[in-house]
Amino acid sequence: FFEVAINFILDISRKGYKSILVLAEHESLIEIVVGNMFKYPESSSIQGTICNVISNIASNSAMDNGIRAEICSLGGVNQMLLYLENFLDDRLFIGRAFASLSAIMSGADVQVLHGNGAISCIMSVMSSHTDDVYVQIKGTAALWYLAAREDDFKHKIVQNGGAKLITNSMCRFISSEKMQEKGIITLWSLSTPLQLRSEIGHLAVIPILRGMQAHVTGHKVVEDGLSALKALSTHSSSKKILQENDAIDLILDSMWIHSESPIIQQIALGALSNISVDVDANTVTQITENDLSAIVTAMQLHDLDRGVQESALILLKNYSFSPNNHSVLRQHRFLSSLIRSASARFSDTFSGRSDFLIGILS
Repeated sequence: FFEVAINFILDISRKGYKSILVLAEHESLIEIVVGNMFKYPESSSIQGTICNVISNIASNSAMDNGIRAEICSLGGVNQMLLYLENFLDDRLFIGRAFASLSAIMSGADVQVLHGNGAISCIMSVMSSHTDDVYVQIKGTAALWYLAAREDDFKHKIVQNGGAKLITNSMCRFISSEKMQEKGIITLWSLSTPLQLRSEIGHLAVIPILRGMQAHVTGHKVVEDGLSALKALSTHSSSKKILQENDAIDLILDSMWIHSESPIIQQIALGALSNISVDVDANTVTQITENDLSAIVTAMQLHDLDRGVQESALILLKNYSFSPNNHSVLRQHRFLSSLIRSASARFSDTFSGRSDFLIGILS
């Protein structure tokens, strides 16, 4: 009887936001659903359906974290982790459990998430299915939801080999755009603490570059890939890896392919700014005509976008720190007028930087 009932609830939960609100109004719903996780410990089918119901409800309940808290307090998360171990060979259940955990972890009280072994369990399951792209995608997403909550989770994921596990999956499933998406955004999140940036850079720069190369037309892969490279390129050791692996050429290719996207232009220009100057080594990258052409095109196509214009001026100023770049900068006939135009339009913040550049170009 329960299997019929839970499938009926699942059908309702799939019908959208309003249907989920109706389900959530039933005061005993979560208690009944989670309670039955304990009654059918040998049925991966029932457990998988319960996970789907919880996933649908929890992922659409951002306005009410009380639902996620109730699932945790009733033992829902602990049961999912237990069944991940018990049904280790059932990839369908694993995917459903990972999705459900992701929905819960995105808003549950972080104190509840500590101490239940979620990180080690997720990574153990992923390690048992290294050749299954479905499991790797779902597992990586679950780790991202945990990493996004607080830095302590990021440190634990990296210390337990999670970053290496993700980069291996990205390389193994290079043709999977979804694997690259989930891998890149998780690595980007893991790199945000300064203490982890060097280690993540060593592991992640090349897999991120390869993922972007394989899916250079994919907006999400490129946008998040550039954001990750922008963050990682603040560390001197990562700059060297980026330069040795032709990252600048890939960034420029991304700018041309996604020339209509102001956000990609802005992030790409920011990444180039970080790569172009190495304070520790006291070096400035040599600018080429192709580099300058991409910058100018971005400024022309997005002349009303403050972020693009500001990022372009910062990059141009970085290049100008090397006298060897002045001749290339002076050769472009539109550059001075574009800088003056940006300064006039956004005079509140750009004037000092633009005056400096105009002085170089004169």
